[in-house]
Amino acid sequence: TGAFSRVRLVRNILEDQMRCVKIIKKLDIISRDLLKYVQTEVRLLRELDHPFVTRSLGKYQDASSIYIVFELYRGGDLHHRLKELKTLPEADCKFYASQVVCGLEYLHKSHVVYRGIKPENLMIDEAGYCRLVDLGLSKTLRGSHAKTYTMCGDPEYVAPEVLLRGGYGKEVDLWALGILVFELLCGYPPFYDATPLGIYQKVLKGKFAAPKQLLKHDCKSARRFVDHLLRKHAGKRL
Repeated sequence: TGAFSRVRLVRNILEDQMRCVKIIKKLDIISRDLLKYVQTEVRLLRELDHPFVTRSLGKYQDASSIYIVFELYRGGDLHHRLKELKTLPEADCKFYASQVVCGLEYLHKSHVVYRGIKPENLMIDEAGYCRLVDLGLSKTLRGSHAKTYTMCGDPEYVAPEVLLRGGYGKEVDLWALGILVFELLCGYPPFYDATPLGIYQKVLKGKFAAPKQLLKHDCKSARRFVDHLLRKHAGKRL
């Protein structure tokens, strides 16, 4: 279940295959002014083609809803895997992060800022590789200095420039990648609080404590990687 959609498991009776269907109610699209987000997602699902970015198998609609069909990723998402294991070994973290990087590189070359990095949006396929899913917050930004101003995303993953409302670009995905790597290694994000406002205040300060998982000798490269991504100045990130 997403912010404005539901996902259901269905069977394609013609192919005898299990699929996932994302259901978006038209009433929600109108009442919550979501038309441009849905149009962007549908267009990107049609245009993008990369092994680590999800693709639609088809779409249709009726009087009440829009239905987008996806392949079923039987490995579940990284959120549930992290919940079971508490933390991931550094080797596993590198494995998944490398696929996220490849997916982001493709999206950015396609002039798309993803804005959706979080464990819940990383699905594991039958071969064990992860896919970036849910392009509902993605946006096309053409031009090296193009910016957008929409405040969106989970509080724990929002970059400081989003909060400052001065416009931001694809660097927000690099910030979110740093948050993701930290959370996979440590079991929790670097900036957390009981309220979103408390999280935002900590994000703007940009300081976080390095837990023992990142202070180990064999994790020094991971700590440097996270530090280079979680730089307040967007232009100085990796």
